[in-house]
This record gives sequence, structure tokens and C-alpha cells, in this order.
Amino acid sequence: MARELIRAIQAYRKQLNLPIDLRVDITVKTDKELQTVFENFKRMFEQNLLMRNLVMNENVVRGTEIQIADHIISIQLTPVNR
Repeated sequence: MARELIRAIQAYRKQLNLPIDLRVDITVKTDKELQTVFENFKRMFEQNLLMRNLVMNENVVRGTEIQIADHIISIQLTPVNR
């Protein structure tokens, strides 16, 4: 499931026209099962998505919803200044 999340987040990143070398902070709202996936594969997310910080939050203000299998994820990507 981690790879599916990475693919979906990369597609959203592309939709936002974010440069491939730009680091981002990722804020997500999801269920306990996917929170565990994010926690267990945090290093993989950091490497594959150039993620600086991961925040689990009930309030994703600006973002989108992604569906992975039976799970809905609200996600927000925030570019990090260099």
C-alpha cells in the first residue's frame, strides 16, 4: 500500500506543477490503518517524495482527497523554501 500512496502523491505533486527536486511538507488526514503505513514507511516516503515533514492532522485546509483501495486520504503538500 505504501507504493500506491507514493504513486498517488507523486501524481498530485505533478498536478500542482511542483519541481521534482523541491522538498515538501506533507499533511494528511486518514484512518488508523493508513496512518500506520505512513509511520512504518516514513523513510521510504522521505526518499521517494522528497518529504521533509509528515504531519497527521484532522484539518487539511488546502489539498485534495486521494482514494487508495477503500481508504480516503486528505492530503496537502506545502513547498519548503530552500
